Amino acid sequence: RRRASPFPAADWAAPLAAAVVALVMYGRSIGFAFVWDDLDLIVRHADLQGPMWAQSLTRDFWSATGGGTGMWRPLVTFSYRIDGVLSGWTPAWFHAVNVLGFALAAALIARLAQRRGASLTLAALAGACFACAPSQAEAVAWVAGRTDVFVAVGTLLALLGAGEARRGAPRRGLAAVVLGTSVALLAKETAVVVP
Repeated sequence: RRRASPFPAADWAAPLAAAVVALVMYGRSIGFAFVWDDLDLIVRHADLQGPMWAQSLTRDFWSATGGGTGMWRPLVTFSYRIDGVLSGWTPAWFHAVNVLGFALAAALIARLAQRRGASLTLAALAGACFACAPSQAEAVAWVAGRTDVFVAVGTLLALLGAGEARRGAPRRGLAAVVLGTSVALLAKETAVVVP
């Protein structure tokens, strides 16, 4: 007797389709160079690239640009450090992380639509519409836009977790809410609305 899969094809088909659309839409940005604020936040950010890099996690996100805004985004700064160490500070890796994060967000949109009762086709379409929205271009193609990608992923995880908690999986749901909210809050201050 066959055992039912905990992840039937209908559960992952729409999110996978949405992720593929996002990858097709923004995959070419992996070949882009650093631009605008990327130069100050990554290329010329001596603290981030030096041995005392951990101090940059406690500073104003924009301090490397010579100004201060009161914004604290340690998850994004930490991700820049990881990307730099793994890639030798080449832009392709940084862009790839943005693209993959955005593909994950598109997949989570599709999954959220499914959990709200959308058909497989409608859920895939919801994720694809998110992936193709022109307003997303800056968040994906510009490395400094990663803050928005991380907020989207965190917020969507929290929303999915809240739904899981309501459907009878309180521990798993609460864990997803806490993880998602933490990701969003540590990526950008606008996530204060998530809780």
